Amino acid sequence: MAFQERRPIAAVLAAMAITVGFTASGCDSGGRAVPSIPAPSPSAPPSWAQADPANPGWAQPVPSHRSWRLTHMFDYGDFDAMEGAILFGPADGWAFGETNSLDEGEVFPIALRWNGRSWRQMNVLPRLQGVISSMSASAPDDIWVTVHGDVDTYVLRYDGHRWSQVRAPAAEIFAVRTLGRRGVWLMGNDVGKPTNAWFSETAARSGGGPWRKTRLPVGYLKWVAPVSGPGMWAYGGNRVARLDGAKWRKVSTDGALPPDDETRTYTITSMLALADDDVWLFGERGETNEPYPIAAHWNGRSWERVAVPAGRRLGQACVDSRGRLHVIASPMLFDSPESAVVLSRYPDGRWEVSTIPVPQGTAARLRGLAVVPGTDEVMVFGEVEIAGERNNGNGYTSSSVIYISAGSDGAAGLPR
Repeated sequence: MAFQERRPIAAVLAAMAITVGFTASGCDSGGRAVPSIPAPSPSAPPSWAQADPANPGWAQPVPSHRSWRLTHMFDYGDFDAMEGAILFGPADGWAFGETNSLDEGEVFPIALRWNGRSWRQMNVLPRLQGVISSMSASAPDDIWVTVHGDVDTYVLRYDGHRWSQVRAPAAEIFAVRTLGRRGVWLMGNDVGKPTNAWFSETAARSGGGPWRKTRLPVGYLKWVAPVSGPGMWAYGGNRVARLDGAKWRKVSTDGALPPDDETRTYTITSMLALADDDVWLFGERGETNEPYPIAAHWNGRSWERVAVPAGRRLGQACVDSRGRLHVIASPMLFDSPESAVVLSRYPDGRWEVSTIPVPQGTAARLRGLAVVPGTDEVMVFGEVEIAGERNNGNGYTSSSVIYISAGSDGAAGLPR
């Protein structure tokens, strides 16, 4: 299905840009620049945080020299967002997102192809409805995505020439992990039952299945964190499981998340699995408006809590070739007029914060990020909306955006 720009929010946002700072592809900035936004000050930790004896304290980030260049801004419908990407090199990759029509209530997936200079929209499957819920690839000719609709879920595969639908188990599939020639894993729920995993060695060749079903050991899980090689971790709520060979095993979160009690619950917001002995976990205290982010690192034997900047929800993460950890840090309140930022941690524990340039009066909501292979550049994916529009009672609209880090980076005063 072809999409046309229905509401010129990208043009509205571009017209609001009034100082220097970004170049855009997909919208006309008129040569005007975007105001630089001061780095946010970390919020004071809540008083009851003293009740967490494992809290290592709060890190103090310093402003980064990293700058961001806008490579994509567009309106395919009324509500648009990019979820993330699979990148194979500086000039080859795919980004995925969705568009939603407020009038018709229909949601369609969006796929874009990167050539190193610009993004081009690609047709996935005509008339397919739903949002991209996960993506995985072992090579440019083995790309998998799951599409989650109101009623049905779909599994799609790209073989280097075309996209096709894969026959999947009759369940709510929300995650996929391809191992290339070794096979592919799916994760999902049978209605009203705990999460299951399905594995097929031949799905890529057969168009789907046969699938071997495995019950996960910890109930309901929602997301997967792939490891280079055949490994995989899964998480949801405050539960974690690890794929050990062909069997899933429960991993205790003792040492990573404080124990729940009558007033506090803790939730995992993201995981990044680099190796079986190098896994990052990010979480937060649930059911509160008081900011309390949590981070922990798995060394193969146990979790160790890591000091993080206070005051923001920690989301998707990646690590670049220099060992720097980059994490999306969003306002704790969903309807906050503040923009998300990117926090970066050096191997020695220092943190820096970089802001995403947006036109004055707008806010950036970030959903995913990825390192460009072969470089130290990072791409971030999400949406830009007019700040405060969520609170006007009439709904809101947004434009899909993709940024790439550009120029020098590093915090002021830090040795290179």
